Amino acid sequence: MTTRGLSLVLVVFAATGVAAARSGPLPSVLLPALRVGQVIAGSLTLSTRTIGAARTIRGTYRMRVQGRAGSRFLISGSARFGGISAGRHAVAFDPETLQAYKVGSSKPLPRAVQGFFYNQNFWGDPRSAQLRVGQTWRVTLPRRWQYGPAGSASVRVVKLSLAADSVTLQETGSGVGPSASQIAHPPSVTMSSADNSSQSSVAIGRETWTAAMTLRHGIVAKSVIEVRENAMIPASAMLPARHITLENVYTLVRTP
Repeated sequence: MTTRGLSLVLVVFAATGVAAARSGPLPSVLLPALRVGQVIAGSLTLSTRTIGAARTIRGTYRMRVQGRAGSRFLISGSARFGGISAGRHAVAFDPETLQAYKVGSSKPLPRAVQGFFYNQNFWGDPRSAQLRVGQTWRVTLPRRWQYGPAGSASVRVVKLSLAADSVTLQETGSGVGPSASQIAHPPSVTMSSADNSSQSSVAIGRETWTAAMTLRHGIVAKSVIEVRENAMIPASAMLPARHITLENVYTLVRTP
């Protein structure tokens, strides 16, 4: 994934996806309590592993609530990876609908899967006004998302404290095919022999993922998504076709 791609992970308003229809108000513990002047900062780690190769990319992000117009808050943000700026962004965000807009626009922007707030596209709709520990629901992902394919998943409430305005959710899901980021940046591996080496494309098959997210006051305190991909390297002059496993771990942590 490129630095630009990583910056899109960080900003909740700049990623693939389509806003899902809501069946009714979400539980209040899932909605953010924002205030002008509030700063949201933290770090992101992306770890990828495959046969014979591994890498980790780390970055930091910082967002600030600059002002308010009606129900929308003006939020500006920036990110850095390896000490290099990944760009600055600004949106108008409505915490009641969890929808972001370009400043001055009435058209909603796509939602990120791993952003700063609850994302109904990825975590689904509990279809109840209150949550309880052990509660489960199903969610369908009709399109590729940042780190995985279209598919389905099950979500479970693991921890809940209404007094602390905190909740932890877990999700397990599966699908077939490449993720949105893999469509934009097709994965490849280096094939080496005693004489030479070359890059080979990777065909993505079934993917499974697990995710865990903790919200405090409706803002993501920690989010981890682990994706395991069954892939195949096509046959070449150097080697026959073979199956490999790709593992990607995405961790978003907010500074207390």
